[in-house]
Amino acid sequence: MKPTRLCASILLLLSLFGGCLEIETTTTVGTDGVMLRTVQFTADSGSITSQNLPMSFDSSWTLTTLKGERGKTVVRAERRFSSDEDLTRFAERKEGNLLRSRIRLEKGFRWFYTQYQYTETMLSFNPFTLVPIGDYLSPRELDLYLRHEIEKQPFGEPADSVALAGAGGRFEEWKAKSMFESYYREFLKGALRSPRPALDSARVASMKAELFKASRRHLEAGSLEEAEREFEHLLGRDPVREAVAANDSGFAAFRQAMRDQERILANSYRSAVIMPGVIAETNAPVIEGDRAVWSDYVSYCYVRELQMTAESRVMHWWAVVLTAVLLLGSTYLAIRRAARRRIPTPIA
Repeated sequence: MKPTRLCASILLLLSLFGGCLEIETTTTVGTDGVMLRTVQFTADSGSITSQNLPMSFDSSWTLTTLKGERGKTVVRAERRFSSDEDLTRFAERKEGNLLRSRIRLEKGFRWFYTQYQYTETMLSFNPFTLVPIGDYLSPRELDLYLRHEIEKQPFGEPADSVALAGAGGRFEEWKAKSMFESYYREFLKGALRSPRPALDSARVASMKAELFKASRRHLEAGSLEEAEREFEHLLGRDPVREAVAANDSGFAAFRQAMRDQERILANSYRSAVIMPGVIAETNAPVIEGDRAVWSDYVSYCYVRELQMTAESRVMHWWAVVLTAVLLLGSTYLAIRRAARRRIPTPIA
């Protein structure tokens, strides 16, 4: 089946940055709740440095550099966490982490087995969310895309594929409008802070549609200098430069958000969880033995949070044996009592 226009739009978004790092995260859950987190980075060529990693590691991690297949460079980071709260404190922190998550582990005793429920919620990383995606895509269109293109579920009926027609263009429009809105608001802040306000906010607002049309392609290409020149052409060079200079920190944060987004999209991702016992249920598309595996989920996280869940059971064989012994014992006693009732009492 050919990809839908919406799928093609997001694939184009990802392909703009090419593959940079292959990142595989494996979480091994112990029966005591201790979690071993292993993150492996693989690069086709060149060295892997802290500058191109989407997360940071302190001295509590064990870092190992390996030589991968076909000359690839591999860096493996490993650390043991005492609990799900301990791991979440690392995975959810903003400092040094571009792609963040929350982890929760629930444990329940069920006599014959102990049940473990692992949930890792990958947080949405899109920094440009001032324009709601619901203004451009209906909940049904978005759900259909996420289920079919990301979760690889088949269309329930032919009408489902038709429902996505035209959604690709509206997705691109939402993405561009969201990015522009962030840039535009930073510009307004600068215009208001300018020591010699030369721009009237009402005038800037009245030209918002023209500013978007003129700067869109430059913002999408990451060329902020060209976007600024388009603003200068429409609003005047000196007033625009004064506004930009007056909000230098805001525009610096905008540039950093764009760089962070590009660094995330440049990589491919794969996550796995190794559960104690036998996996009984999971929403992972692939199960490899005792591993539940999720891949290529970054486009999902561009739109919304993704929950990765796995449930496993560790059998209590002592409980099985004890229950069998008790059942056999009670059956034996019941048979003996029944046999005694059948034996006639001797007549003296």
